[in-house]
Amino acid sequence: MPSGRYTRVWLLGLLVLTAALAGAALFAKYKLEGIRGAVLDNAESRIGAQFQVSSVSAFGLRGLEVEGINVTFPTPSGMTVACRVPAAYVYVDLLDLFYGEVSIERVQLDGASITVHRPVDVPWLQRDKSDKTSSPSPASPSFPFRVMGKGCSLTIENVVGESRLTITDIDFDVSRLADSSSLAATLKGQLEGSPEKTIHLDLQYASAKDFDIKAACSQINAADVNVFLPANQHIVQDGSVSPSIRLAGRSDETIDLSIDAPFVGVAIRNQPTFMRPATGVASAIGNYDPAEKVLNLSMSSIESDQFAGTLSGKILANERLPILDLTFASSKLPIQDALETLLEGKVERYGKLEYSLDGEASFYLSARGPSDDLTIEARGVAAGGQAKFSPTNSQWPRVSLTFGRLDAAWDSKSRQPVASLAVLDGKVSQQKYDVQAEHIAGALRLNGDVVQVAPLTAVVTGQPVIASGEYNIKTKTAKGKLSGSVAGMEKTKLAESIRNTTLAGAASVNLEGAWKNNTCTFSGSVDATQASIAYRWYFLKPIGMGASAQVQGEFIPKKRFSVDVTGLVAGSEIKSISKFSHNGTRWVLRSSKATSDKLDLVSVGKCLTIPYQVENGTGTAATYEWIRDNDQTQDWHATMSCAVTDEVSVRVKGGNAPMVAKNVQFSGIMNQSGEVSAGEMTLDAKEANMPSLRSGKWFVPFERDFTKYPPTDWKWTYHLKCSSIEVPPWKGSDFVGEAYTTLNESGFTNYVANVDGGGVLSGTIKNDRNQNEYHSTNEWKQIPAHYMMEHLQLPLAFKGLMSGKMEYSQDRDDPRSRKGSGYFEMGEGQFSADFLLAMLEQQLDSQTMVLPPSLKFSQLHADVEVEKDVIRTPSIKLVSDAIRIEGSGRFVTDGDVDYNIRVAVNPDAADRIPLLHDNFNVQGHKLAQRDIELAFRLTGPTVKPKGEVTGTPPLHVTLMSGSLEAANEALRVIDAPRRILVDLLKTGGGIIGVRKPTQDGSPN
Repeated sequence: MPSGRYTRVWLLGLLVLTAALAGAALFAKYKLEGIRGAVLDNAESRIGAQFQVSSVSAFGLRGLEVEGINVTFPTPSGMTVACRVPAAYVYVDLLDLFYGEVSIERVQLDGASITVHRPVDVPWLQRDKSDKTSSPSPASPSFPFRVMGKGCSLTIENVVGESRLTITDIDFDVSRLADSSSLAATLKGQLEGSPEKTIHLDLQYASAKDFDIKAACSQINAADVNVFLPANQHIVQDGSVSPSIRLAGRSDETIDLSIDAPFVGVAIRNQPTFMRPATGVASAIGNYDPAEKVLNLSMSSIESDQFAGTLSGKILANERLPILDLTFASSKLPIQDALETLLEGKVERYGKLEYSLDGEASFYLSARGPSDDLTIEARGVAAGGQAKFSPTNSQWPRVSLTFGRLDAAWDSKSRQPVASLAVLDGKVSQQKYDVQAEHIAGALRLNGDVVQVAPLTAVVTGQPVIASGEYNIKTKTAKGKLSGSVAGMEKTKLAESIRNTTLAGAASVNLEGAWKNNTCTFSGSVDATQASIAYRWYFLKPIGMGASAQVQGEFIPKKRFSVDVTGLVAGSEIKSISKFSHNGTRWVLRSSKATSDKLDLVSVGKCLTIPYQVENGTGTAATYEWIRDNDQTQDWHATMSCAVTDEVSVRVKGGNAPMVAKNVQFSGIMNQSGEVSAGEMTLDAKEANMPSLRSGKWFVPFERDFTKYPPTDWKWTYHLKCSSIEVPPWKGSDFVGEAYTTLNESGFTNYVANVDGGGVLSGTIKNDRNQNEYHSTNEWKQIPAHYMMEHLQLPLAFKGLMSGKMEYSQDRDDPRSRKGSGYFEMGEGQFSADFLLAMLEQQLDSQTMVLPPSLKFSQLHADVEVEKDVIRTPSIKLVSDAIRIEGSGRFVTDGDVDYNIRVAVNPDAADRIPLLHDNFNVQGHKLAQRDIELAFRLTGPTVKPKGEVTGTPPLHVTLMSGSLEAANEALRVIDAPRRILVDLLKTGGGIIGVRKPTQDGSPN
């Protein structure tokens, strides 16, 4: 059977093959056993290492199994490599083995762990700097091989300094083909055993001058990077990077490298606060020189969400720690973030800040020095820009500026910025005061802790202003200077920025100030010659009057403020000091004091908007001091004083004569306590000369805007004294008076003066403002009569001493409301002969010599009553040795008169008058011891009354004949006393001031 025969043939062939294989296996095992002992010797001879193994045994027909391998070998540089392999499998080529040769096909090293130890002071790569060709680079092994492994690990100690690097879960494959001059390797592992940090590596290596390494890591965090950059404080603080690296050996034995590294949230040590953790991509191309141990970077770039730029520089690794010299240059800057960080929380509460930059800006960030003492420097340059600030409060200024070049720098050593900024143009406006500064230009500098302005110019109200200064951020101290002028203040709200004060014209200032310990001190000068300064309604310093001052002061925000002023106003030096305090809401004046050793009263008068003109006078030792007594009740008091050692002359505007006083002492006190406001003034003069009360002006009403400055409820008391006073025609001494004024009343509580020649004049005055009426009392005792006659502009009809009293009142709105009563009297006086001659000249003709020089009288008395325009004299009596006149009646001012008069002439006097002697029975009156008595009634106009005889002497004693014509002639003569009486009435009316009222209703 053919099939059986075939089966037997195959069985036989199989038996022969089995025998051959068995023989071959025995032969291979014999060969492997033979080379087992030579393996260790061969490995030690090739790598110079010390091998320790637990066992070496044949592994099937293909190789050897080496267990418990521990290999330690040093490198020429001083480093040590230790390798531990649990079990290694060495696979050989069977064909070569049958021919008696050993050819290792591959080596399997699973679970191997390698530890590389580098002494801290031993560099990774060493080569003689002086001769780059003196040590040939090692070449790769020439025999073919392949080494593979899984689950391996690598630990490198002292990578940089004392740092450690660990790679776990390594799968690798290293091989060299038989016809290749280079070896190839691939590696995959996990950095620090983290699955998120996978490492891939591809290697082609022929020699140190010819190799190519590609490596990539899925993620490296800050801790991993700091292994290569050790320092006391880690350089990289946070973030991660996914680098791809390529290394290539060059013929000059330097190494080219390229890096492409996306990064996320990277933050470095000491980076500026405005820089956020960076996310972006970094790439670098560089070269490493093992001889110099220098890594040079070129054509490197970094781009993140905040910035983009290039990185250049070098890293020197020939010291214990690497030394960096790297610079990052960028045109994409985090300026917005920097400004927002710088201004965060500092601007929002004041207003809105807007800004923009012109063109592109440049930014440079450098890192220099050892890694444990690294200096980071930042520098920025901008072409210019604009900034605008809009305040939320009208008290703060509105700002608009245009900037030129901006340079800024910062370093981690000083941690202080340095910057310079050119201000090309700008405007600052103050809405509240309607003031603005235009054409602002200057330079701002930031140097470490100091911000400098040097200088800054501007135009304010058409006038130049220059400012300079500096502020120390660390010590919080500042100093500065300001000089310039402000013109046209009346066109701005600055004109009424100070309470109750109005400014106009121009003023110049030159000030210096300093800020330290939360305190501002300042000093300088102010010139207000070309300024108008008005305070309330009564003070106005006109433009052109010299006014300059040196000022200095101290200011503590929300606590206190004081200012000292030494001023020169129209030649008068004035010194003042004012102190303010803050009550938590506003500033309040605590005290103020002003003094002047010599005060030009003429200049002061020019500044007072009152209807008086000061024509002469110099004040000395002038003082004014104001003190607040209580913050809660706002109580305060003030004192003032001044002396005039020469002569002061004051004229009412429009007056024909001035009021002149000599050696004047003035003092006063003002006090406000609760709701009571009072002031007292004392004026004491040695000598005073005043205008006439009838022809001159003393007082005129002050004019002011009562809507803007309403009357105040103050009670003022004036104490007046004068040793010698003259008020034509009056002359007196020891004048003492007390005047007062309130919101509703004014007047004299009393006044009294001694009249030259004897007698006393006194009285009171009360003026009711609400009712617009006044009441006065006047009393005179034993004063020379000529004062009253001259005052009333009447002929000097009397000589002697006069006494009297008068009370008077009137409503100024109704001149016919006058009402008064009083009396006047004289004793032992005389009629003036000149006056009588003038009255009787037509009757007496050539008989005037029969009159004595004066006619004496023993009594003159008149009672007077005034009501509206009617003047009543219930009783008039004139008694002398020769004549006695009695009368009563009334007359209307500028109207008619109605008087009954009784005249009695002594017969002895009548006998000396020829007319009386010839027409009356004078002898009969003598015998009867009776006076010649006549009665008259005066009626008609006051200026030219008509008289009629209402009573004559009895006929038996009057007529010597029946000639009525002679009697009528005699009556004309006897009518003279009537004319005298009329003038006496006028005298009485003049005493009480009864005349036609003035247009304003006040008496003259």
